[in-house]
Amino acid sequence: GDWSSDVCSSDLSARAVTIVAGRGDIEIAGAAGSISRLGAFTITSGKVITAGDIKASSIAQTAATGAATYGALDTNGAQGISLTGTEFALNGAIQTTASGPFAVVNSGALNIDSAATMTLAGPFSQSGGGVVNTAGSITMTAVATIDFTDPVVLTGNIGCSSKGGDISFASSINGGYNFVINGCTGGAVTLHEVGNVEKLNSLTVRTSDLNTLGDIDVVVARTFVSCEGSINLRSEEHTSELQSPDHLVC
Repeated sequence: GDWSSDVCSSDLSARAVTIVAGRGDIEIAGAAGSISRLGAFTITSGKVITAGDIKASSIAQTAATGAATYGALDTNGAQGISLTGTEFALNGAIQTTASGPFAVVNSGALNIDSAATMTLAGPFSQSGGGVVNTAGSITMTAVATIDFTDPVVLTGNIGCSSKGGDISFASSINGGYNFVINGCTGGAVTLHEVGNVEKLNSLTVRTSDLNTLGDIDVVVARTFVSCEGSINLRSEEHTSELQSPDHLVC
């Protein structure tokens, strides 16, 4: 299917939109819900998906056999955003309200542009086995978790900021950029291998509970700030060695 103009509800009410393309491509050149917010926006099948900005009560892609590209995504319902497929490119700002989550299941690469800054009122989760290439920061506006299951590669300087929820990276983090993790409002931060393939430029972690389950290798400095909690550097390297250019602030 091909939509070249804006997609909106003709009577200015939040109507649901479901797109079923089977093995065909989907292209939405205009903005969906730009004039009046749509109801539930769902893509249930398709090959290559190319979409601009979407503003709806919820946004879901339940399947796709090819790459999917999205602009800005904005939801105001409790179902939030759910994307399942192979490869994704996120190129615009992402926002959820009303406790809406953002879940991505990517079997191929998930590419997050620097413009795809996320402001989320519900939990963020990534899984599916594909690598995450990201230059987009995440800020939580409510108590909710941030979970990355698969390897993360920084393609720009980014930050992750929670508001009381846990932040977890279950696999490696690599890339020659600066990474700031702020969990000082509560919640634990868990890291595995950092810089094992390509060193980060720097890593700063502020949290009340830090657990590192692998080595951390950076070019400039590792800074760990304890917000009246505990810092557990469990890797062999950092239990025995924590010195310049490392900084430990309790």
